[in-house]
Amino acid sequence: GGVGGAVWTEDKGGSDAAPAEEGMNLRSAFEERGIPVPDAFLCPISMEVMSDPVILTDGHVYERKTIERWLLSHDTSPKTNQVVATDQLIPCHALRTVIQDFVETHRHLICEVQDADQIAEVRK
Repeated sequence: GGVGGAVWTEDKGGSDAAPAEEGMNLRSAFEERGIPVPDAFLCPISMEVMSDPVILTDGHVYERKTIERWLLSHDTSPKTNQVVATDQLIPCHALRTVIQDFVETHRHLICEVQDADQIAEVRK
């Protein structure tokens, strides 16, 4: 199977709150373990790894929920300041697949270290 949506989404509702919080910290979790995250995988607003990348009419890619929040109070691009179509977010399927592959490829390194950290914490 692929990466579970709850693991790397911004949705903090219900019982998925803990996995969602883990997802919000994917970038720091990778970088703490010496795994650089390509800039193209990061939302330019939140600077977090994107799980649902979309293209705005400015030609730039953003995390869907983050740009939707931005567009609630702006009609301009956060990167270029040009006026954009606020109702035209195009899913970027190819980038999403590449990000999912990156996360899946490196997830075991994060899980192993987190498990070791938890074991060490219990032994204190």
